[in-house]
Amino acid sequence: MGPSLYRGYHPTLSPPLGDESWAGWRNYHGFGGGYVTDWGAHMFDIVQWALDMDRSGPVEFVPPQQPLAQEGLYFKYANGIQVNHKRWIEGNAIQFVGTNGTIEVAREFLRSKPEPLAKITLKASDKKVYHSENHYQDWINAVKARKQPIVDVETGHRTATVCNAVNIAYELQKSLQWDPKKEIFDNVYANGMLSRPYRGNWDFNDF
Repeated sequence: MGPSLYRGYHPTLSPPLGDESWAGWRNYHGFGGGYVTDWGAHMFDIVQWALDMDRSGPVEFVPPQQPLAQEGLYFKYANGIQVNHKRWIEGNAIQFVGTNGTIEVAREFLRSKPEPLAKITLKASDKKVYHSENHYQDWINAVKARKQPIVDVETGHRTATVCNAVNIAYELQKSLQWDPKKEIFDNVYANGMLSRPYRGNWDFNDF
């Protein structure tokens, strides 16, 4: 429950031990943010990674005009790159569209059209994203060396921020400007949705 408002127990939210059902808490406001903060976190994380935005984020979120729409939103980065939240054959995957073709990425595959595009050998001068063969071992190495892991807490925070900002834009049905440095919107109502009342004696000022 943490600081969330109290709700009585229900197996849909938290299945009993031994029950293989998918915990439904992620689909209920107050506990989760639906599919956007569930699978969206994994996919938007790939976008942030590829665009070298793990310390920043988009600057604009534009939802579709249809009430209660769950796709069709797009967000933009300061460099003009636009990310569209929509279905495109694959369920949980990212499609990068460039001048020479497309690259499609998911947990299960890396493919391209034309096919040789994903197999190009990078030059020494090309910019490369960071990479880890084993996040568990990288974490252990970071602890031993007293250094940051390849994917640190800031990366997770920035990805979660994109997810929550997407949900806020969908809910308000308004275009929102976002300042990734100050982490505020240009809209007072949207800013009010960045936090929520806490139940009990939770004080985050000590962190």
